[in-house]
Amino acid sequence: MSENFEFGPLQTKWLEALESGKYAQGHRQLKNGNAYCCLGVLCELAELPFTPPKATGSYSWEYGFSFGANISNGYLPTEFGETVGLRGCRGNLAEHFLDSAGNGVYSLADCNDVAAMSFPEIAAYIRQNPKNVFTKAA
Repeated sequence: MSENFEFGPLQTKWLEALESGKYAQGHRQLKNGNAYCCLGVLCELAELPFTPPKATGSYSWEYGFSFGANISNGYLPTEFGETVGLRGCRGNLAEHFLDSAGNGVYSLADCNDVAAMSFPEIAAYIRQNPKNVFTKAA
């Protein structure tokens, strides 16, 4: 069900990037080499600084995308999600849904990692359910 919602410039750019096929999809990290979680693509487009891991086995809070004093590669830096109109660092959904295997999908991170939705499928879900994803245009 499509809702009346006007996407902001960064949100539109993000959806178009997810649909473009330009980004390789990864899982469980915002960025791993050249592969991204759907939320990592958003960080890349927002030009958040990325600090690569110093060594194999680095903790996810020691490297990743930076926003203010926060750095993370597991989820969005804390305040960044709210800045772009998302609910929390995982892109929480206002209402969850069940994937085809019956798993609960509670966030955009879950869309990427639990439901194994492709980037175009995630973009289509966001376009059809923007108020379940965003709190505001950004």
